Amino acid sequence: GQESIVDMSFLLDAPAGKHGFLQVEGDQFVFEDGTPFKIFGTNVMFQGAFPPHEEADRMAARLARHGFNTVRFHHMDHPSGGIFDADYDDTLHLDPENLDRLGYFIQALKQRGIYININLLVTRVFRAGDGVENSDKDLAPGAKYVTFDDRIQELWRHYAQLLLTSMNPHNGLRLIDDPGIVSIEATNENNMLRAFITDATIPGDKQEIPRFYRDQLTQRWQGWLADRYETTEVLRAAWDDGTGTGLNEGETLVNVGETPIPIATLTSEYSVARNHDTVRFFGYLDEEFYGMAYAFLREELGVRCPISITNNYYGLYYQKTVMNHTDYMDHHRFWDRPRYDNTIDNTSSILSVSETPTSEIEYVEGDQV
Repeated sequence: GQESIVDMSFLLDAPAGKHGFLQVEGDQFVFEDGTPFKIFGTNVMFQGAFPPHEEADRMAARLARHGFNTVRFHHMDHPSGGIFDADYDDTLHLDPENLDRLGYFIQALKQRGIYININLLVTRVFRAGDGVENSDKDLAPGAKYVTFDDRIQELWRHYAQLLLTSMNPHNGLRLIDDPGIVSIEATNENNMLRAFITDATIPGDKQEIPRFYRDQLTQRWQGWLADRYETTEVLRAAWDDGTGTGLNEGETLVNVGETPIPIATLTSEYSVARNHDTVRFFGYLDEEFYGMAYAFLREELGVRCPISITNNYYGLYYQKTVMNHTDYMDHHRFWDRPRYDNTIDNTSSILSVSETPTSEIEYVEGDQV
């Protein structure tokens, strides 16, 4: 397009990748050659990640004029026009045309000094050929179940390897070997507390948890409690703290969690001790998955750029859990997101950031409005 007095592309240090891979040093992002880096980015979402070549050039030029130095490829795994090949009854094959378009777009961005963030699990919907229980149900986003289901974890690893080791014909590099990729997000906004408590996924809700997955959670919950408490009497004594119901009538160490809702459940009716154990249990499941995912990306695949396991944390406990298995903290904050009645609060985004507790680790606002 024509030159403009508000063209910010001069701020970009093109081409992206010339300083080597991005690293985390203390609480700073620094490239391999010592060049510091601060992210000012935006999202490219859904089919927008796969524009035709000419459109990709126009998009890259426009993003550069806005001064963005990073693009976050978000919702690439969406079932409508996404990265998975629609000719297969599974999500085990990548769409060759969209993969080519993605590679061209990445190279067009890099040439203008714009780096890349890749998301690995956002709104993936499983198909019959994936071998996933209840794939005909609403299991989207798959992140809700990847934390504890073996098959869905296997599919997550398969896609991560398939995508990150794919060769970009437009620069001759696999994504995993491209220093223009500055970060990988293992999952988007994923933790057990959000998925099974905050989202109110209870029987009868529109997001009812299929029995297969409820049973898995119940069994894991009972096994976790059995490791902590030797007998029902010990469990009862721990949970009956006078602040609410400890064990429900008829509940024992063997069947706890099967009534009234067959998953671990937070409610004001339960005692503080029981609710605390519920949060600890969900944190335990999260940390198991986070540790596996980070090790797979870093050690098995050989990812060299910073890794964020997930984002959006619920309280200090979850921040500490994630910090054990991530290179930087990625938080999603929606400043003054318009409500459905078209009202808005018009508050300060700067004050909002200043109130976010962080320490000893690089911090990123990864999704903002």
